[in-house]
Amino acid sequence: MRILTGEEVHELYPELFEKVFGFPPDGQVPRTVVVQEQEDGTLTGFVSGYLRDRKTFYISWAGSMKKFVGSRELFAEFEMFLKNKGVQWFTTCVENTNTATQRLLMKMYWYPYGMKMSQGKIYVEYYKELSDGIVRTD
Repeated sequence: MRILTGEEVHELYPELFEKVFGFPPDGQVPRTVVVQEQEDGTLTGFVSGYLRDRKTFYISWAGSMKKFVGSRELFAEFEMFLKNKGVQWFTTCVENTNTATQRLLMKMYWYPYGMKMSQGKIYVEYYKELSDGIVRTD
């Protein structure tokens, strides 16, 4: 895995986003992107977002290539990678109609803590605490 920051994000993020989601990003550029690739350099997926504080990472977008969609192990690798960088909490928002992602998060011990409305859509806010070096996927 590798972390993109600064100019790398501006240069690589739009293409990376479009490869995974099939459409261009909305113009917002995250501060941090964690890219996961196979040993041969083939893109597996990415997580983008920013540190809300010293120990909390807000995930703005996370996605994987089609053959890895729904992989709890893939997401657990992102979590462990960021935990090893000092992150203790994750937060994110998921559109309320995106039940597949909500089920995946809850299977991975993410918890809903609130709701918000933005641009006429309802989002469910989730958090996850990483404690004792354990990233649970059971």
